[in-house]
Amino acid sequence: MHFKYYNNNPYGRHVSDCTIRAISLATNRPWEVIFDELSNYAREEGITFSEVEFINDYLSKRYERFCQDPKNKTETVGDFANLKLPGRWLVTMGGHITCVIDGVIYDIFDPSDRYMWCAYYVSD
Repeated sequence: MHFKYYNNNPYGRHVSDCTIRAISLATNRPWEVIFDELSNYAREEGITFSEVEFINDYLSKRYERFCQDPKNKTETVGDFANLKLPGRWLVTMGGHITCVIDGVIYDIFDPSDRYMWCAYYVSD
C-alpha cells in the first residue's frame, strides 16, 4: 500500500491546510511553526499562501524541483509514489499538495489517481 492517512492539524480538522500539513511532515516541524512561516512569507509577498503561484515560489526557493511537461501530464501521484524514491518529497497537483516519504503518500485522502505537477525533494 502506498497511502497512509495522516492529519497533523492541531485540532484534527479537515480543512484547506494541505500546504501546512505537507510541509510540516516533510520538514519534520510543527504545524503551527509552518503556519506562521507561510503567513509571514505571504505577507511579505502580498499574496495568500493558498495560491498556486505562492506555493510554487515558496517551494522552488527552498527545494530541488522536478516537473512534468504541463502540456503532457501523464504521471500520477501514485505513479510517483510507486517509484519508491528514498527521502521526503512534496508533490503538487491541481488544487492540492501532499507529502511522499520513501514511496508512501501521507494525507487525509488518497490523491494517487491525480496527475502530479511537480515533486520537490526535501531531504533523506
